[in-house]
Amino acid sequence: MDELGAILEQLEPELGPLDGRPETLSGGITNRNVKVRLGGRDYVLRICAKDTGALSIDRETEVAATRNAHALGLAPEVVRWLPGDPCCLVTAFVTGTPARAQDLREPGLMRQVAAGLRAFHGGPVLATTFPTFTLAQDYGDAARARGGPVPQAEQELALE
Repeated sequence: MDELGAILEQLEPELGPLDGRPETLSGGITNRNVKVRLGGRDYVLRICAKDTGALSIDRETEVAATRNAHALGLAPEVVRWLPGDPCCLVTAFVTGTPARAQDLREPGLMRQVAAGLRAFHGGPVLATTFPTFTLAQDYGDAARARGGPVPQAEQELALE
């Protein structure tokens, strides 16, 4: 059975039957994001890619961060967390439009974003950290360890 089918098989007894066709959403570097309607409610299934630990991604911390952000009104509700294989984070679907760069130049929106970031970072401490300042070097090392090329110009730009 495919990943999506296995996930739906786990979710339908609790959330209700699938209504309509799943819709693949854009975005998601380390996830495949699918919108589904189960039992009359819309959800997003964030189906995890394999081996993301090599990218310093800790899925348990991701779930905790999403729950913390939801408690602050900054993220959708975590409905279910399926940590197995396939791994999937199920959240409520929230309609909206992404903010564009020019939208963030508006003082009102920038104040809201800043307040949200301050609130989140002032909240509960997460179990793991994301090595932001060493990430470029870490990714380059991981790529080389797996036999992948790391072009010098790109590595230097990322480190800069």
